[in-house]
Amino acid sequence: MAVPQRRVGKTRKRKRRANFKLTVEGLATCSNCGALIPSHTVCPECGYYKGNPARNEDKVEAQQVNPNKRKRAGQGKGQEPVASEVSKSGVKRTKKVVESEPSEE
Repeated sequence: MAVPQRRVGKTRKRKRRANFKLTVEGLATCSNCGALIPSHTVCPECGYYKGNPARNEDKVEAQQVNPNKRKRAGQGKGQEPVASEVSKSGVKRTKKVVESEPSEE
């Protein structure tokens, strides 16, 4: 059986135990609501992760806010058709296509 040869003094014992402590997890603030949450997790308060909705009901609400948002020119409900042209300088320009009605002459 192991027996210490000398008594361990107060200072040596306390120095050894100085690092034996609990540490707080890395906490971060939610970018949407500002609540303290563990890092790399979805916020339990609002359901956002890195500024984007992570829960299905939040995604549905975000889509319902602006359903007519156009992704490209000429797409979406009630949008006029668009024609693309490339100029001599290589710049792509878009123009609205206006359908002219045939004249009765």
